[in-house]
Amino acid sequence: MKTKWVERIGTALLCGMLVFAGSSCGKKSAEETVQAGAGIIKITVREASFPDSSTVSRYNSNDGIICVLFGYGFNDEKFLDDFLGILQKRYGLESEGGIILPVIYTENDIEGKLSIAKIASFYDIVNEHNIKGIILLGAPDGTHRYLTKLRQDWDNNPPYAIFSLMPQDDVLGEEFNCDFVLEYERNVSLEDEEVEVKTVDKTAEQIVLRAIRYMEDLPDDRYYPARFPAADQPAVKATRNSLFSDQDLHSHVQSIVGEKKVRRYVDGETGIQSINHFVIEQDK
Repeated sequence: MKTKWVERIGTALLCGMLVFAGSSCGKKSAEETVQAGAGIIKITVREASFPDSSTVSRYNSNDGIICVLFGYGFNDEKFLDDFLGILQKRYGLESEGGIILPVIYTENDIEGKLSIAKIASFYDIVNEHNIKGIILLGAPDGTHRYLTKLRQDWDNNPPYAIFSLMPQDDVLGEEFNCDFVLEYERNVSLEDEEVEVKTVDKTAEQIVLRAIRYMEDLPDDRYYPARFPAADQPAVKATRNSLFSDQDLHSHVQSIVGEKKVRRYVDGETGIQSINHFVIEQDK
């Protein structure tokens, strides 16, 4: 008799532990069976749902927003509609309390969107907002002049990152003002140039999303002390060069691009290798 009571108590304790363990786990099958003593215990485990971390932004818009300029090759109406829909869902647009401020460079006004016909207007837009980072997509000619003005406003140390992807602007000016410049490897033939433009539309989406995620995760208090000084210390100048060291920059850009191989740009005439200008190699 005593033995049977011990078995029953042991079985009850085992059931309790198994139910507790099942309730504290993530998703499992709806039903599991465990053999205990002489009988079969059937345990039903509740399904638990978890948010998809890839679509949930952890960034607070009160700490600054990311301004994305849609220039040449990126201001196509269809591309904009599709891509802005993704940004709106994942990060939210600035007009709705989100962290993305899209600026479309175009000669035609786009209903419901912030558009500019002159790149000079981009300078004013940046100054009117609390900016955490800037991503330039197909930057038009003359963009670097206003980037220089922005730098001068901050004594050449603006408290935000600047990434330039596939610029149509003066490359040296872009290199000087941006943390890095990225473009596709160019071929001399016109036919390859046309294919290249189509490739930008297909692959740029993921590159831009990774670039935004990089900016979103930048630790402001480490890279931009001017914006976040210690409580007992005055504000100090931010050091843009501390964003990415020259040694690590290549690996960071490669992470943003993904699978396609990235290398530093080498000037064809001088043979000089750039520090912050990279090209995405074409598939062989």
